Amino acid sequence: IEPSIDRWGQSTEVLSRWPNAVAISGHSHYPLTYGDQIWQGPFTAIGASSLIYLSIRADRAEKVPGNGDWKEGLYMEVFDDRIVFERLNFVYKCKVGPDWVVPLDGSRPYDWKRQAAERLPPEFPAGAKLTVSETDDGLCLGIPRPRPANGDDGRTVDYEIKAYRLGDGEKKPVLTRHVYAQHFTLPDERLLPLQKVIFKKDIFKDFGRVEFSVRARNPWKRAGAPICGLWEKRGVNK
Repeated sequence: IEPSIDRWGQSTEVLSRWPNAVAISGHSHYPLTYGDQIWQGPFTAIGASSLIYLSIRADRAEKVPGNGDWKEGLYMEVFDDRIVFERLNFVYKCKVGPDWVVPLDGSRPYDWKRQAAERLPPEFPAGAKLTVSETDDGLCLGIPRPRPANGDDGRTVDYEIKAYRLGDGEKKPVLTRHVYAQHFTLPDERLLPLQKVIFKKDIFKDFGRVEFSVRARNPWKRAGAPICGLWEKRGVNK
């Protein structure tokens, strides 16, 4: 949803006169698990996703598997004091997250700044470990499933992965990647218990020791505490 961008701004200007107006659009095809698919300002705007296919952000080169499972939509109920939107996956016949409840009293719980500030990030369970192993394909990171934040839509959408070169008493950053959590468009409990992320060995061929750090991020890109893992090239002195 980009409510400030429409045909020369005419729709936004007109709808801004009606605080209880709700504009529903499906053209973006974005998943309903993206936090910004509901927006509140002078009016309310909602992304309805798609029953055919879903899209991911244009700034991400990554391909997400399982697009055939991405058939989503909304079920809307209107009451005297509120409008309730159920976010549904029609393949698995389940909700993908808590209902969106739009009050009709003028309050704005889905203001983007408010959501970003209030939605807590997911965290890895106590004692969770990041594994790093060598395979024929490259260096494989094993990321355990994080826990969603309690009391809100704190699912894991992606992982922030950082790599650091270790040596001579120094720790130098090598790369930062953001990798989608597999099945992030489904209920949080359907996330894989262990997600594997593989990096080509060529990236680290000149390094003796590399430390990886992974943090889980919610729909608002808020990240929890990191877990770390170490890779050492065979034959390298510590």
